[in-house]
Amino acid sequence: MKKTKIISLTATALILSLCGVFFQAFSPSPTSVSAMAVSKTESAPFSLEKAQRLEYFCLFAAYPNVLEALLAESGYENMNYAENPQTGAIGSGIALGIARRENEILVAVRASEGAEWYSNFHIGTGETHAGFLSAALFAQNVLEDYINSQSLSKKDIDITLTGHSRGGAVANLMAKELIDSGSFSQVTAYTFASPNTTRDFEANNQRYNSIYNIQNPEDFVCFIPLESWGYTKYGRIINLPEKSEKPEAYDAMEQKFKALTGYPHIGYERGHKEIEEFTNHASSLAPTVEEAYGRVINTPMGDLTLYGYLEKIASLLSGENPVSGGFFILSSLQSKDLAPMTDFLIKGMCFDTPEDSFDLTKSTINSGHAFETYLSWLLVLDESYFLDKITS
Repeated sequence: MKKTKIISLTATALILSLCGVFFQAFSPSPTSVSAMAVSKTESAPFSLEKAQRLEYFCLFAAYPNVLEALLAESGYENMNYAENPQTGAIGSGIALGIARRENEILVAVRASEGAEWYSNFHIGTGETHAGFLSAALFAQNVLEDYINSQSLSKKDIDITLTGHSRGGAVANLMAKELIDSGSFSQVTAYTFASPNTTRDFEANNQRYNSIYNIQNPEDFVCFIPLESWGYTKYGRIINLPEKSEKPEAYDAMEQKFKALTGYPHIGYERGHKEIEEFTNHASSLAPTVEEAYGRVINTPMGDLTLYGYLEKIASLLSGENPVSGGFFILSSLQSKDLAPMTDFLIKGMCFDTPEDSFDLTKSTINSGHAFETYLSWLLVLDESYFLDKITS
């Protein structure tokens, strides 16, 4: 047996043992599992217990064996795991697990990996984010094949979709299409940390009220592509608290985060205000998405568009060439136009030693966007908080 395979199997076993302990922290009783099935109403009611469980599935959606074990523990069976590798900037890189429990089909979409960061930043100039749309089309074909393989009637099926970050964006677009099709008994989506997906002026139409988008005001990913360009998400947007809104809950979230990760949560000193400054500056460099591709920014590294800058960031996030990426980061800090954006992106990171450089676990961006931050909030807050946000 190859060494890499041994390491892979050992890692899988370790993850399973760890998540078994964590899963029990909010695992419902067998009776409540069946109670979580989506009711056949015009708009499926929000469930905090379901949100907790689904974000947990998202956390392990990159590990097929672990995901299958967790789904089985919740009564799901017949899991199919599909993956489409990323090819180029506009590829449809994606992975997802699909499983069935009685009349419910669950779709859990994996978050970004490797070169998919290029696709994340490939917005396009159409109504829908080009990179996310490409991935969603692949995922929809996988779902269609799964339904056919199960010999199920669509009118009797409840669909639940979930995903974190890129996975949330794909789930958001899939939910919109499945709702519009009118083919299913019920379509519900819970997305976490999802970027914006569309410029559709009907995105907040009440027919999409069963799409719940949970976002952290301190997570800049949730606010790109820019709202000033007309982008939003389908369905309801539920903002988690800022520290100024619920200081005690915020402290409890940070304690939970450290317990889950082993390292401290690093928030923004001025909360969402710093996200606003970042997006406002990006909007000043490119007032429209079309200008993000065409408007030239003069920099010490030569002429760049905003999209060109984001491609460089995608290269760094993909881990392609850390040395080259590091030089680009340092150079961009010398540009009056790019320095505010780069300074925001590296906030909280340490550059004292080579091993610390670009360690995202020590960045404010990671703390805002991490699975564990969202899980911590879901475990700290009570259901009334979310219901108040939905009805306000």
